[in-house]
Amino acid sequence: MPDKKESPRSKKHLARYAEIVKALIKYGFEDIADSLRKSEKSSISESLLVHDKSINVKELARWQRVRMMLEDLGTTFIKLGQMLSGRPDLIPEELIKELERLQDLTPTFDGNLAVRRIEEELGQPVGDLFLHFELVPLASASIGQVHAATLHDGRRVVVKVQRPDIQDQIEVDMDILRALAKLAEKYREEVRHYNPQAIVEALEKTMELELDFRHELKNIQLFRNNAAQRQSEVVVPEVYESLSSRRILTMEFVEGFKINNLNAYVERNISPQEVAKKAINSYFEQIFVDGFFHADPHPGNVFVDPHGNLIYLDFGMMGKLPERDKQLLGDLFIAVEMRDSDKILQAVKSLSKISFIEDEAGLLHEIELLLNNYYAADLEDISLSELLEKFRTIVLRYKLQIPADFFLLIKGVSSMESNVRLLYPEIPLFEYLEPHARKLIMKKMNPFRRLKTLYFTLFEFGELLHDFPGDARKIIQKLKHGSLKVEIEHKGLSELRVSLEEISNRISLSILIAAMIIGSSLIVNAKIPPFVNGIPILGLIGFIVAVLLAIWLIISIVRSGKQK
Repeated sequence: MPDKKESPRSKKHLARYAEIVKALIKYGFEDIADSLRKSEKSSISESLLVHDKSINVKELARWQRVRMMLEDLGTTFIKLGQMLSGRPDLIPEELIKELERLQDLTPTFDGNLAVRRIEEELGQPVGDLFLHFELVPLASASIGQVHAATLHDGRRVVVKVQRPDIQDQIEVDMDILRALAKLAEKYREEVRHYNPQAIVEALEKTMELELDFRHELKNIQLFRNNAAQRQSEVVVPEVYESLSSRRILTMEFVEGFKINNLNAYVERNISPQEVAKKAINSYFEQIFVDGFFHADPHPGNVFVDPHGNLIYLDFGMMGKLPERDKQLLGDLFIAVEMRDSDKILQAVKSLSKISFIEDEAGLLHEIELLLNNYYAADLEDISLSELLEKFRTIVLRYKLQIPADFFLLIKGVSSMESNVRLLYPEIPLFEYLEPHARKLIMKKMNPFRRLKTLYFTLFEFGELLHDFPGDARKIIQKLKHGSLKVEIEHKGLSELRVSLEEISNRISLSILIAAMIIGSSLIVNAKIPPFVNGIPILGLIGFIVAVLLAIWLIISIVRSGKQK
């Protein structure tokens, strides 16, 4: 994105900044609005802030007001909320649940503007590109809207067109968010440890990908290839690369209905239970086989075609799992099935990439308590998303560094489980999960794979032996010349340093008090003028200062003792 402004000073920035402040006031966050206005040295006049009293904030919960405010503020803030809803390590569980309800209420834009954008992007008149183009959009979202069209060979397609003004709007919003994040870190200590500037940077990267439809095109192609290789009963629209660009995405039109439309199953004589089985199998294949999964499979993104096959749409948000993480995830689920708390702990530690956990015994105890809750339950009665949510809570409590895509995985599994439970409430999810997890374990135990791993290990060891004499020579040379530097990270010494400084300061002050008393006594004894009532003034002042310092020293010692 273009130049990053530190403060929203342009006319456009100021108007948008006023909208944000008005939204904060409207939804009962006057304290934040006031601090923002003060930080901007009142650059926003009262005339710009017409107070909206349409919302009775007393009737709404705090997090509900946050969600409604983000919806009011539009695309960038909705995306910020959606991104944060997948980060339980940053925000409370109650806010996550509210943010998951975020709705994109952006209205449609004129179809003629869509035509103009297509012609600008693809460099040809719409009539040359399509036999027919429908000006009225099929659907609208914050980033763009979708139009039906027909190619010259008769194939039906849908064309996703980016909003004409969305780039500028997001750039202004990102400039403002950067400024707000900086102010939040500076003036609000309670949010500083959440690192709001890093969150805004992550949002900016997400928005850059969302605004580049070529990114979604590549995701669709990879997802489609994966499904084809597995011969999966999943329909993935074909994309037309020659009719797509950074701001235009053309793909095959696929007919179907939302996965949660129960009436449609009856009308088309399709078994919802069979669709549920296909859906959960498909999702586990994405996770355990491909390591590339749809991260937002809510009913608006998952459809069913007339033959009962699954259709996936909207590939902007995808999760990725490297081979190692897939295997560790398989180990975790098998350990859960076996109810083996030690193996679960090992898998969790490996996933978190942390070799040392401060309270490992406490973590093991939490895992055992969790397993005890499910000990008597049949596997088909266990909610997978509920189990993952509880694991997530434990992980966050012990500050384990789980990869961000695992939070996406939990969110995705939760959405897909909601879909399939609606169609088939008694579906035994673990029966569908187990074969995929076991295949990963068998793959890991494959002797040829072990030989391959051993080969690479020996190769790396050989490289280490080859480099060792040269590295050792360099270290010895640095030792000879006294240029070897060793970095030592001390822990717990800062508190000792502070204590030593306090002790030395008190000793110095005690010596100073003693010196003043002795010096004042000598002055009084020598009767050095000037006098007050026969007492030398300098000696009297010395005694008074020494007494005051002694009282202050005693008070500070007593206070520090109480604090400890």
